[in-house]
Amino acid sequence: MPFLITLCLLILANVGFGQEALPEPRAGQCAKITFAGIDITCLNQGVGSLTARERADIIQRRVSNLAGDATFDPATLQVANHERTADVLARDIPIVSLYDGDTSETSRFGRQKAAEMISQAIDRAIRRERE
Repeated sequence: MPFLITLCLLILANVGFGQEALPEPRAGQCAKITFAGIDITCLNQGVGSLTARERADIIQRRVSNLAGDATFDPATLQVANHERTADVLARDIPIVSLYDGDTSETSRFGRQKAAEMISQAIDRAIRRERE
């Protein structure tokens, strides 16, 4: 029994109550995200275990899924700014999460403005795909 109590305490000590697990950005090669012939952005870094290319592929699939959903209005895309990220949201679900230095736009304009630019590019890409 003392072993189980000790094990539980060790596990709980590593949980970090109320803290969000934030991925650490990793330096990497720029991975371009294009959909329907529109360049959405180019990611400079991976996050957690994902490379920049894997992140770009995931985002591209998310945009493709939104374009294929006739009930989704791209004008409803939103941008939410958080402490470490700016997110492009569709139906309150993150489509893109940007970190500092993630793209050339985040380096030049900051996360919030970059997320707004990416949101606009996604809107244009979805509309073009549906034409």
